[in-house]
Amino acid sequence: MNQKSEFLLAVEKIIAKRFASDEMTHYRIMREELGKKILEFNRSISRSTRRTYAQRYRHWIERIRHGDWPHDHQMSQGTWGNTKAALTNLSAVSVLKKIDKYLDDPSDENQRQMEKSIALAQKINENYAPGGAGKKPRLIKRRSSARVKMRDYPDDWRDQIFETAGRPGAKDRRHEIAVLALTGCRVDELIKGVRVELIDENTARFEIQGAKVRRGKETADTGQKWRRFKVADLGDSVEGKYLAEWLNKNGGQAVVTTDSDKALRAALRRATTSTFGEMRSPVSPYFYKHAAASRLRSQGYAEQQIAKILGHASDGSQRAYGRRNSTGQGTGGRIIDIESELQPRESNRERIFERGQHVEREAGMEMEW
Repeated sequence: MNQKSEFLLAVEKIIAKRFASDEMTHYRIMREELGKKILEFNRSISRSTRRTYAQRYRHWIERIRHGDWPHDHQMSQGTWGNTKAALTNLSAVSVLKKIDKYLDDPSDENQRQMEKSIALAQKINENYAPGGAGKKPRLIKRRSSARVKMRDYPDDWRDQIFETAGRPGAKDRRHEIAVLALTGCRVDELIKGVRVELIDENTARFEIQGAKVRRGKETADTGQKWRRFKVADLGDSVEGKYLAEWLNKNGGQAVVTTDSDKALRAALRRATTSTFGEMRSPVSPYFYKHAAASRLRSQGYAEQQIAKILGHASDGSQRAYGRRNSTGQGTGGRIIDIESELQPRESNRERIFERGQHVEREAGMEMEW
């Protein structure tokens, strides 16, 4: 269903009827119809997408009022898609709010504001017509993500990198790489220090202090302040075998940390060059997070479990990592006894509003994303 064209059609009907009739009842009916369409659209997208749209709309709407349009700039295809959808949809929400205000108080000023909002929404729809037509910015190619870059590597890249990392001549960072591979943690979390304890010869407990944690009233929670779990069957991977031996030599427990993100990246870059020659995209710590997500999916873990393990407050975030049915991500044991600060919230097509609220009020609230 083409939501943008339906918004515009509904607005045009309201304009036509406003000059044809003075019946306020008719306007309330039209307002309710438009509100239902907006509500239907919002229920078809995820919460994170709504936040992205709201951000893009706020970024551009004042600029547009001063004649600065997105098509006069350059941006990636993805950013352009979000910007176009945000402007066409949220300008319709703005129209609905102005119509609502005019119907409650049909003053000359409210009428002027309503007509101004309608004119702007129409101009946006003319410039950015649905179906790929209309004006476009100069599109630039975005850098590939780690998930895409990993496709250049053989299935056993983890094993080969780990073997190279253990050769003499450089600081031995295999215990750091092993923690990245087994847990999928972030480098910032490794810098804080990951507490590891050997439970038995084939099982270790990990406790991670989270990074990218944000708590606030105005935004959704992000990240987990802490998480802990056990990794069983350490012998299933080269990293697990090494870490078990390393822990035994260090009294069975340790806080594994790294100097800096830069130092660890440099070590992995050297290992990449020594193993595979000059690669366009050397192995980075982020590769291990994607590999861990792919491995967990292949082992049948639920999205909520993967979110907990990777340190996400929403089960939608982990979908950006790894690939379904991905091969070549290696093994890493089984993760069990998973605990985290928060239960990850469900993000897929969440309902925005409570049942029973009036439709026109629901739609009007959408500007508060």
